[in-house]
Amino acid sequence: WNLITYGAGLLDSSLPEEYAAGGRVLTMLIDKDVPLQVRRLLIRSPRQRIQKLIGTLAWRSPADQEMIWLAARIVEHLASDLNLAHFPGALECISSLLNHKILHLPFVPGQREDGEGIDKDLLLPGLRILENLAHDTTNCTLIYNSKGLLSKIVAPVSSNEFVEDIKSSVSQTPPDTLEDFVMRLKKMVEDNMYATPACWRLQR
Repeated sequence: WNLITYGAGLLDSSLPEEYAAGGRVLTMLIDKDVPLQVRRLLIRSPRQRIQKLIGTLAWRSPADQEMIWLAARIVEHLASDLNLAHFPGALECISSLLNHKILHLPFVPGQREDGEGIDKDLLLPGLRILENLAHDTTNCTLIYNSKGLLSKIVAPVSSNEFVEDIKSSVSQTPPDTLEDFVMRLKKMVEDNMYATPACWRLQR
């Protein structure tokens, strides 16, 4: 718990180096050790801490690429417990991840042995965040009513490259699960274009 508290506390820092250090600590714990404990502590955090992480998803400076990725990983982990109504502008920030933008992250010791950085695509974590948010029907309504968001979600599945990207992904979410989610959402939009909020069907 001490390390989780330490990492969470660094997220409140106004110094970019400390903010990124907090993100690294928490993503390391999520990936390797104690994901449930991390989620429990962060969900009980001050709301502005989570709002800061969500806002980071919309950052655009090349110098912020690592922090955007770290924030996406943490928000993905928390999303199933979040109520979008409590975080103004959240969907706009999350939707910015769906632009299929490739980030080049700096070399992290222990991550690779060749001393090179690593490329990451924000599209997949963006979709996983939305998938996790969709467990809440209120969130589904907000997603459905967000102008242009469903189109951005559906757009990649028309590309053969997207399916290949999923199959070759080394993300934690099993590729079939993510592909099924996107394809199911595509069908929902096509079948319910003029119906009541289709996102509610994600609960089934």
